[in-house]
Amino acid sequence: MVECFTKHCKHVLVVTSDIPGAGKTELIQSKAIKNRKRCVTIHISGPFNRMRIIEGLLQLELKINYYEFVSAGSTAYALSCEYIYIEIANSVKNELCDSLSTLTSFKREHLKWKEYDDLKVSIDINSPIQVVCRYLKELDKGLIDKKNLYFNGPDAVKPLSQLECKKILCQKFNTSVDMSYTLVNIFIRVLADQLKKLSSSVYFQTSTLKAITGGHKKSTVRSEIVKALVDLAGIFSIRSVHSCRKFQAAFLLRSGEKNLNVAKILADRVSGMIRWDEGNHLMILFNKDMQSISAIYRHLGKVPLFIKQLVESQTQTPLVSFDLKYNGTRKLAHSINEVVRYSDIQASC
Repeated sequence: MVECFTKHCKHVLVVTSDIPGAGKTELIQSKAIKNRKRCVTIHISGPFNRMRIIEGLLQLELKINYYEFVSAGSTAYALSCEYIYIEIANSVKNELCDSLSTLTSFKREHLKWKEYDDLKVSIDINSPIQVVCRYLKELDKGLIDKKNLYFNGPDAVKPLSQLECKKILCQKFNTSVDMSYTLVNIFIRVLADQLKKLSSSVYFQTSTLKAITGGHKKSTVRSEIVKALVDLAGIFSIRSVHSCRKFQAAFLLRSGEKNLNVAKILADRVSGMIRWDEGNHLMILFNKDMQSISAIYRHLGKVPLFIKQLVESQTQTPLVSFDLKYNGTRKLAHSINEVVRYSDIQASC
């Protein structure tokens, strides 16, 4: 069957990968652009209903170029496409892909992580990837504390090349766990958001910090903040994705139980994301005014001295232990709301 399908259905390509976020959708879109076509997508999930699929195909109103028929009882549809791409979603232990033996008999392209080789880099200097890579580059060169980085206006830095951005990310964010573009995207977007606020903060300009210290000693505040933000973005991206994968695996293993408590499994998933005692004890985040920072921490003794001194200099009040500072969820929610970008978004605990 494989030989027959690959020989007579060369216009059909099945795209799979070992892990989510490997670039399956992006690959299909790139192939469509290369062939000067646009992608028309139909989503199939849940209980299989052939009639519903045909109704969805009829709504696409494809131009007739190539005929293949899909039928359900007395209803048939002429599938008129020069190119057909089938993306199979990832599942625990690849159960979905393994169960679709007919689909996997077509010509197939299986994607794996290629160390950023197929990463597409925007040349827009204000794009998240350019902001992150520029800061990481200047951090390595030891220039973060010596000069300000601007991403718009006459003093804006120049965009880095695609090759240079790939090299920087490969060195700075290439964890030992299963890498994917989902992880990369979360890391870049979370970090870029904070770094842009750093660039916009008057308080953290090199001239301001020099005036505060009197210029008598070298300030490392900016570089230390960038390092803390890089660590935070890395931990946040990895834990958010792996908590979801752990939940999927647990749900699959217990799906045959009669008294399956889905609510408890979901609660366990969330608790895995917020269990600070298993991960980072400190979060350094810029407030929505983009001028000052907040330190959200579990144990005061594990807050670095420079962070403690910096926050206290801004708030003019000493830091206290977590239990005293966040005695009640309302105070914690207030602190979280201080770092929310948009004023109409309110966090609750």
